Amino acid sequence: MITGILCVVCVILLLAKYPTRKFKLKKADQILGKLHIPVGCILLVSLILHIVSTFPVWNQRHSAV
Repeated sequence: MITGILCVVCVILLLAKYPTRKFKLKKADQILGKLHIPVGCILLVSLILHIVSTFPVWNQRHSAV
């Protein structure tokens, strides 16, 4: 569950860069620009961990098909 929350936080941080650039908030854009690559890497790792950790749940669920 923590990996899912971490993924959501990373996506929000990555999406926040676009409005800062559009509204010309230079300081915020610089800060988010420096965080962009590390946050993207954290998102990738936490997404993979989240998918792998949910495999047992997928096997327990009954599919209707």
